[in-house]
Amino acid sequence: MTSPQFSKPVYISIQDIFPKLYSVIPGWIRGNYYCVTAATGVGKTKFTKYAFVEHSYKYCKKRNIPLKIVYFALEESKIKFWNTIRLDILKSKYGIEITYYQFLGYHEGMTAEINKIVREKIDPIIVDMEKYIEVIDYVSNPTGIYRTSKNILMNLGSVTTGEESKDEHGNKESAYTYSYNHPDQQFMIVVDHVGLINGEKDPSGKFLTKHEAMSKWSEYVVRHLCPKYQAMVVNVHQQEMAAENNEAFKLGRMEPSMEKLGDNKLIGRDYTVTIGLFNPIKHGMFDYKGLNIRPYGKLYRSFHLIKHRDGEPEILAHMKFGGASSKFEEI
Repeated sequence: MTSPQFSKPVYISIQDIFPKLYSVIPGWIRGNYYCVTAATGVGKTKFTKYAFVEHSYKYCKKRNIPLKIVYFALEESKIKFWNTIRLDILKSKYGIEITYYQFLGYHEGMTAEINKIVREKIDPIIVDMEKYIEVIDYVSNPTGIYRTSKNILMNLGSVTTGEESKDEHGNKESAYTYSYNHPDQQFMIVVDHVGLINGEKDPSGKFLTKHEAMSKWSEYVVRHLCPKYQAMVVNVHQQEMAAENNEAFKLGRMEPSMEKLGDNKLIGRDYTVTIGLFNPIKHGMFDYKGLNIRPYGKLYRSFHLIKHRDGEPEILAHMKFGGASSKFEEI
């Protein structure tokens, strides 16, 4: 039996933004299930927006790679999502850093000059980004997220169906194959964050708990979205609050881990890649893993590759966080 002919795969490389990590993780790959986890206030949403959403948009647009991102905003509104992107562009492109309250006018700092830049320079970029990135803030149950994603997929490709059957939840399903209209199509689903998924009734009429709803969503991902549709799925998954208590501090177990995934640890086994973020300064650590982090202060973050099914796990990287912007860069 001969091996298939080699052809270089099309994917979203992270070499441009994380050159050191690139040697371990090539980038965001179709059919992979990603998790970004951290404690409250560490920056997991900002990291996801920067590394998965903004970078994927820039990378694919520059190379004319077809891209569609569906961002299920369970923690913020669609308006807030795009306003935070405006702030990112304002900082990265024009070097102007203002807070969200300043941007909205609650604090002083939003000048007529800045407002003009936003309206004339940044808003046209947002209009273009919206062609590739769809933010949905009104769907929060697992089947709703799955069906919404599937409806969008139907515009990007086609399904060939086979015999019909029922899954363990009583939902009708058919054997099927799916193919994109464009062979290089990149399709990404982001759920931010997965711990805010709402329950729903199963076919028997039972209302699912949050834990069960999270499991049902993950089941849709591992049975359908990743293997059949070759989607990239990203769960923003908060670490449990108990992970930051005094006992954890005494034992030196403050960093994010698979054992401390909040609300449902079981779905952690489904992830292909789990990325953890940690803020040592928050816990009074100023020399961390061989690096004096005092010069970076509150902008320091450590990046932990907690799980890596297809490569080397337990990798640590030092990073500088953008603060008001979502940018992360290696130190």
